[in-house]
Amino acid sequence: MKYVVADDQPAMAMLVERLLKSARGAIADEIHAVRSSERLFDVLIATEARADIVIVDPAIAGLKRIALLRALRQCCPPARLIVYASDDSPFLAARVIAEGVSGYVLKTSPTRFLLQAIQQARAGDTFCDPRIDFGRADADPWSSLTPKQQRVCVSILRHGSIGRIAEREGKTYDTIWTHWSKAKKALGIRHEAELAKCFYEKGLMHLLDD
Repeated sequence: MKYVVADDQPAMAMLVERLLKSARGAIADEIHAVRSSERLFDVLIATEARADIVIVDPAIAGLKRIALLRALRQCCPPARLIVYASDDSPFLAARVIAEGVSGYVLKTSPTRFLLQAIQQARAGDTFCDPRIDFGRADADPWSSLTPKQQRVCVSILRHGSIGRIAEREGKTYDTIWTHWSKAKKALGIRHEAELAKCFYEKGLMHLLDD
């Protein structure tokens, strides 16, 4: 089987390569390592290097997270994608799995989890790192917001002002302000300046990728 390992940290890419080469049963016939999303697509487009499995850090230089995964799906639909990430956000993991990847594994987890993800991907199954705490997402105030309140929070980070959002969405200022006021109260923040920090701490930055 052909693998592409995409990670802009040379030591981590080397670790994955060694793991694949040393795995019992010679699971890898050919391994390509790249350090940017641009190089990743160059390799995938090359006919001779089409991959069966792509192991990718979603924070690699270039396209990131959801935008990267969607572009990979379009570029190389047959490949099975395994995300090998530092981010333990249950929100991000759930979103990545929903995008159709075959696995989500934390870099801080034992390497046997990555091998397990590879084995399940080869079998057509999905693996999610057992260290991801999805209960933390369910209990987070963000999950208590309505879809409209969540969209307003995302729009504020993208566009900055309530007036601009109202104009873009064809809503009244008061309607957007009401959603924002309720969201602030639920999230325990006072103003727009605290929202970016809130998103970062909760692992929600991928919501800006769409």
